[in-house]
Amino acid sequence: MVRLYLFTCLLLIPLTSQASDVLIKTLSSTGQGFLYKNESECYVVTPSHVIGGNQQVTLLTADRKKHTAIKFHEFDVDLSLLKVTSSPSPCVENHTPINKLSTILTVVSNGELQTKLDDASTLRTPITVVGIDANEFLSIKPLDPDRPFKQGFSGSILYIANSISGILIEVDGDYGYIYRYDALEEHLKAFFGISDDKKSVDLKPQSHNGLLAEDQIVEFQLELQKNSPIEIISNK
Repeated sequence: MVRLYLFTCLLLIPLTSQASDVLIKTLSSTGQGFLYKNESECYVVTPSHVIGGNQQVTLLTADRKKHTAIKFHEFDVDLSLLKVTSSPSPCVENHTPINKLSTILTVVSNGELQTKLDDASTLRTPITVVGIDANEFLSIKPLDPDRPFKQGFSGSILYIANSISGILIEVDGDYGYIYRYDALEEHLKAFFGISDDKKSVDLKPQSHNGLLAEDQIVEFQLELQKNSPIEIISNK
């Protein structure tokens, strides 16, 4: 007998490269940020300390194009919103965050920190999550101690299960501190007045029950949502 249960479904669907995202340069510092589109305007989210007292910064995107942005808003955490002033806009569509990050973190501890370099390529640093704050923060360490977090990494994007999960706020020795994307998203929604009018979906277990002969194939269709984990249990 083979049973398929649908829980919250962890489908590792590759993201498009629309937002992993930008290298930020000021007169005195370098950092990272990700693009965020609201209506027809394009913004960048980055740690506030990356831009410091600068009111205008230069952005470098994955297509090696440079853009300008101005400081637009500062949140009550170490995060700021920049507004892109150059044209054409580098924004395409926003990241799709993973569903129920807290649940995923109970079974997944590894991820990848993505950092934009001076040549517009992306440095990918495998990491492990070593600390979890249920509300706002994660602490991480590089899996390879010979590939430590460096200056200029602030604002790098954390991916878990191929989905955005947070932004690097601070590096302290071997540790990096991540502001969770689900917490950041609440700040963005409140600032832009975005209401979550999507109805939640009740994902009831879907199962196929029955005896299968050896080498028998049975078709079974599941209704899944993007970034939803599945569990397959086989009982012989």
